[in-house]
Order: sequence, then structure tokens, then C-alpha cells
Amino acid sequence: MGKLIPNPDNIDVIWDQLEVGDWAFIDSERAILVRLPGCDESHGAGVHLLPLTKESRFCNEREIHWDWDGNREAPTLTPSILCRVSGWHGYLTNGVLVEV
Repeated sequence: MGKLIPNPDNIDVIWDQLEVGDWAFIDSERAILVRLPGCDESHGAGVHLLPLTKESRFCNEREIHWDWDGNREAPTLTPSILCRVSGWHGYLTNGVLVEV
């Protein structure tokens, strides 16, 4: 099970603090950083930024985002997360990364 990295005022510091399965909310909880297994230094040390609302400054023009259950300590996101570089595919459910 991962853990919440609280109050990430400096995103550059957070990248280094996240271990596999950890998460941190950014952009006033409109986005989340999650470190996925099987990822390496070649693409952000395995840390993935997932917009949680269309209002996130990180949401792209297609407005792709993940739904979040509102639980900071053990979040659940939908839909699944797919890392095209490493091939990892799964869910963050109750604060645990579950591969499919």
C-alpha cells in the first residue's frame, strides 16, 4: 500500500519523495501525482500526473481526467491507469495499486 505525501508545495521535491504506490495531490486537489511500478527514469521516474477535474490546469484539450472518490488517505480513481511506456495497467483503489 502506498501513502499520501502531504502538502506538496514544491513539485520538484515531491518527484523525489514518491515511492512506488505513493501519491500527492496538487493543483488544489484538481490533480494527483502517482508513482507507478515498472517505470524508470526515462519518463519522470515513474511519476504520473493525472488530472482529477476538467478545471485542472493539467487537463488537456480533450478534457481527459480521472474520477476521485474524495478520500485523501486511501484514494480510489477511475477509470484505470495505463502507462504506455512500461505497459503497467491497473487501478488505484483504496490507496493500493492493483494491476490488471
